[in-house]
Amino acid sequence: MILRYGYFSLNKRLSYIWQESRLYWSSQKNMQIKKNSSFATDKIAKMNLSRKRALKQSEEYYLKFVKDPNKQDVSHVRVCFEYLGDSLLGAEAKMENTINNWILQFGVNPILFQKSPIKEYEKIFIDAFEEVQEGKREAIYCPYCGIELKTPFKYCPECGSLLDLFE
Repeated sequence: MILRYGYFSLNKRLSYIWQESRLYWSSQKNMQIKKNSSFATDKIAKMNLSRKRALKQSEEYYLKFVKDPNKQDVSHVRVCFEYLGDSLLGAEAKMENTINNWILQFGVNPILFQKSPIKEYEKIFIDAFEEVQEGKREAIYCPYCGIELKTPFKYCPECGSLLDLFE
């Protein structure tokens, strides 16, 4: 199992990045957004993706997005990916390319990935997610159709998708 971490920031609102990312990943061949672990609020978002391969192998991508607490139109993104199953030659490079192709749509240069998380970046994401988990939640959005959900539902009232937003 190979875990890789990457980070970048954008001069875009979190809601824009979430919508564009949701559309992009939904259009990718064999890529599935995991409904039960993907959600967005006005301050944070999380999107987990999976691409199944042959012989019980899969690519797993874990994306986290946070709004910069000091700058309204700046968002930070954390990417982590892993290859599950027997390692294939070149799998890591292909997964890096998959992520870098996604971020090119935002005008961001390709990022370099690390073998372990970078503590100063991780703190930004940990703090933002802890604040939301302490009950200071704002609007929540369906990971499939993007409609704002005033309260957590089991099923999205717009598209009917099963929602398990906060485990």
